[in-house]
This record gives sequence, structure tokens and C-alpha cells, in this order.
Amino acid sequence: MFDSRDQTSDPDVSAPTHRPVDRHRLLSRAHHIAADHAGGYREGLTRSAALAELADLAAAPDVLAEAAARHAVADTWYAIHAVDLLLEAGAPQPLVDHYLDAGVSPD
Repeated sequence: MFDSRDQTSDPDVSAPTHRPVDRHRLLSRAHHIAADHAGGYREGLTRSAALAELADLAAAPDVLAEAAARHAVADTWYAIHAVDLLLEAGAPQPLVDHYLDAGVSPD
């Protein structure tokens, strides 16, 4: 029997819809934060501030890992610093290695 307090038993009531996360935008954000810090492109962006910004993305470790892999294959002088930052922010090393093995490109 349908109980009006139990909205999940009504087939016409759907779960609340959430705006889907744009993975490309998250990846771009993680990549830019790491580049801004490691390359010194954003004045005042300390390591701790960059880590705080990346903390918003910690729920998406695959995004952090792909950003780290992209920096790892990039031809920039600061790439290793960006990779270190992303690893510290929560990018799992095995997942970074997976993206590297898959042939991720820097852009």
C-alpha cells in the first residue's frame, strides 16, 4: 500500500536530479590549478592554497590522476612540480600510471 510519506514507493516520483558533473571542466580546472602553482603563473598561489583549491576535486581522484599524467608527459619546466602537487592532493599513483600506460596526451 502506498504511504504518502514514502515517496520512493510511488513510481511516478523520480529521484532528485542533479546536474551532471562536467568531467572535462574538472580536469581542466585541476590541470590549471597545478600549472598556476607549479609555474608561478598566479601570484600568491602558495602550495597550501593550491592544495585547498584541489581539495574540492578530491572526490574525483581519477580527474586528479589524469591531470597528473597529462603534466607528466608535458614538455614544461614545471611539470614535475605539478605532478607532485596533484599526487599530494590525492591523485592515486596507480591511476596516474594507468593513464600514462594508456598514452594520455598533455592537452
